[in-house]
Amino acid sequence: MTTVVLDFETWSRCDLKKAGAWRYSEDPSTEIICLAYSADGGPPCGFIPLAYEPDHPLAAFVNDPSCVLVAHNAAFEQAIWENVMHRRLGWPVLPSERWHDTMAVCAMKGLPLKLELAAAAMRLGFQKDTEGTKETLAYGRLMAAGETIKAAQKFARIVNYCKQDVLVEEELHRHLRGLGAAERKVWLLDQAINRRGVRLDLPLVALCRQICRDASIPLAKEFTALTGIEKPGSPALLPWLATKGVVLPNLQKETIDRVLKIETDDSDAGDTKPEESLPLPPDCRWALEMRRQLASSSVKKLAAMEACVGRDGRARGLLQYHGATTGRWAGRLLQPQNFPRPTLKTEGEAIDPDQLVSVLQTGDADFVSAMYGNPIEAVASGLRHLLIADPGNVFVAGDYSKIECVIVLALAGQQHTAQEVIEKGSAVYTDMASKIFKRPIAKTDLAEYTIGKNVVLGCGFQMGWRKFKSRYGAALSEEMCQEAIREYRTVFATAVPKLWYALEDAAVRCVWDARPVESYGIEYRLENGWLTARLPSGRKLWYFDPKPVRKAMPWSTPEEPDIRAAFEYSAWKLGQWKRIVAYGGLLTENVVQALARDLLVNGMFEVEEAGYPTVLTVHDEIVCEVPQEKADPQVLKRCTEAAPAWARSIGVPVAVECWMGERYRK
Repeated sequence: MTTVVLDFETWSRCDLKKAGAWRYSEDPSTEIICLAYSADGGPPCGFIPLAYEPDHPLAAFVNDPSCVLVAHNAAFEQAIWENVMHRRLGWPVLPSERWHDTMAVCAMKGLPLKLELAAAAMRLGFQKDTEGTKETLAYGRLMAAGETIKAAQKFARIVNYCKQDVLVEEELHRHLRGLGAAERKVWLLDQAINRRGVRLDLPLVALCRQICRDASIPLAKEFTALTGIEKPGSPALLPWLATKGVVLPNLQKETIDRVLKIETDDSDAGDTKPEESLPLPPDCRWALEMRRQLASSSVKKLAAMEACVGRDGRARGLLQYHGATTGRWAGRLLQPQNFPRPTLKTEGEAIDPDQLVSVLQTGDADFVSAMYGNPIEAVASGLRHLLIADPGNVFVAGDYSKIECVIVLALAGQQHTAQEVIEKGSAVYTDMASKIFKRPIAKTDLAEYTIGKNVVLGCGFQMGWRKFKSRYGAALSEEMCQEAIREYRTVFATAVPKLWYALEDAAVRCVWDARPVESYGIEYRLENGWLTARLPSGRKLWYFDPKPVRKAMPWSTPEEPDIRAAFEYSAWKLGQWKRIVAYGGLLTENVVQALARDLLVNGMFEVEEAGYPTVLTVHDEIVCEVPQEKADPQVLKRCTEAAPAWARSIGVPVAVECWMGERYRK
């Protein structure tokens, strides 16, 4: 079997690359600067494809069905091939089955996704030519400005840059190899889902943008009148707040959100960050709230929707295969994975989506304000409803209920508790809250009920009381947070802590002794520079460059040191390549989230087999788009609740909540 590593360099008169590969490649001004390729590790060749050339050496590989084309971020190469090479220049069709993506393997094995970062992490002999990147961008700017002579002077440099990329990708592929048969099927399904895309309600997108613009003008004026600062996004807000006695480390969204959630009497917060314990004067609170609204991600998402939509009204490439190292998908472009949670409520209940859409369709910010208060908040609450099915079709979707919670319980051996979580539903949360607060709690006791829910769903991965207080219990005392953690570990999920310690012990022994170690059905093994964890589903998790270390326990002191064996590994976290010291809760979280993903994937293949094509997956939800006359939520429910053998052997109870509608609403 021949392997051809292939790489395109392109330019367009429109700045559409950030709008996604499919939107970019559809643009008629997109042109190929150079195509470089290497066959079976041979020297790279570069040329400008102007038309299909049957006698060109590349044509022989393209016409050989056994030949596999390798690219880094193959979605881009596929889009350029389909929309430029095939449709415009007449080259043969190359279906996804003919492609292999080295970026997908990087994602699976926990490496950075960018080629230059992956090559650096792997310490490859060939590294990406970063200066060539700048030359290519300059070439595009010159061509767009009509300075073709100056652009032509850069051409030879760009061809060499493209060839260098091929050398890096070829070496990366040689080191990483493939995904494996099972994961390749998942990747091919991912490619199909991303090619299908999701339709957007573009008229409503435009009306929502108008509402946000109209609402922002008076809000910005009020911000300036209050603070004296002309631009709400200005860093000058920090010193203004300081004059009011509110000292913040920065004005990042996370900081502002955290501060706005804290009540002014929370001065006894034991482990909260400094800014969280400050009293917040009303004018400071309102200034921060206005800044938050004016910088709302909903406005940015509306712009992203208009930018990434294709000529048929559908947005493609919205999912990143293996966006998390556990295998779950991440969102791209308009980021469907992080739509803001709807905050609008009427008498404690969420606003009916159809009613909200009908109000937004007026495009009248004043009317929206009269109905719901803050127009920008109303738009944010309705963002998910801008995803619509094609005429005559509907969405049929299913969401795996409490799946991480029941998997960690079942894996630990508490199958009965896991089944109880599914059967009792929200009563589990009220029971937990009642035990924590030592009095009967009803679902209508929202604050206490939410604490109970967060304990049941959020404490399965070794969360301590300090982190619980920071994340969920800002209004609770230290003693109440300690009681919440104690209730989870010693009453509700007594077997789960044993799982944490057992997995940590197994992984540490594997790294230190360089031999396979198994625990709870998870086998840890060292493989060619990775620590792998083989799951009950048969899939592996990958930890790059594991090294034995010793770590001080949180309670260790110079007088009474407690230093234990551990291991660390390299991972891409929060935009940085970091060394991570593993611990039992982290390893458990990885395993549980990976198994939840494998259950999701099993359901996706089942619904595909039933003729329900998936167009989106959001966290633990599968969204299919089918003709109205064929749609039946019960079909989806049967498919997704058909647990695979490995899940049945562990005793994971599977329950899926299904819905159907013309607009996305979950």
